Amino acid sequence: VAGRRDHAGSWNIDANSAPAELRKSPAAPRTTFVLSSLERRIFLTVLVGLLPLAVLAFATLFRSGETLRRELIGTSLAMMSSAMSAVDSELMASMSALDALAASPRLARDDFAGFHAEALQLLARRPSWLSVIVADTQARQLANTYLPLGSPLPSGVSGNGCCPCIRCDGAP
Repeated sequence: VAGRRDHAGSWNIDANSAPAELRKSPAAPRTTFVLSSLERRIFLTVLVGLLPLAVLAFATLFRSGETLRRELIGTSLAMMSSAMSAVDSELMASMSALDALAASPRLARDDFAGFHAEALQLLARRPSWLSVIVADTQARQLANTYLPLGSPLPSGVSGNGCCPCIRCDGAP
């Protein structure tokens, strides 16, 4: 194989003396995709016809998404309002029951045995309640339905968070 090196360091092979597989074949003509004027017009007509359709589809999807988002927010707000109403009504029922129990004449007479029986009847109608505890302003327990009647009562009320309010205004 005859050849020589050029200044870049690559070999230039003499086409006559090189083997057939190393000889450069003439470059194949490049084919380019050229549209005729009729094809171009048809393509542009289809493109112009489909573009508004694509924009309309996007606008419809966007509006549908916004509508669904508003409906979801509305439904969520309605469910929250319903849950809040249920909690409010349960709290009002509990407060009413405790207020009626606090107005008991047995409690006013310091008849804690009679009050204990009355509080147990209330607990039977309120299965979600654990107990009823009556304490004085120093947080000493006077009655506790969690313990059997006559049992020694604990010296204080656990969770003294309620006692400062009672000391202030005397209300339950």
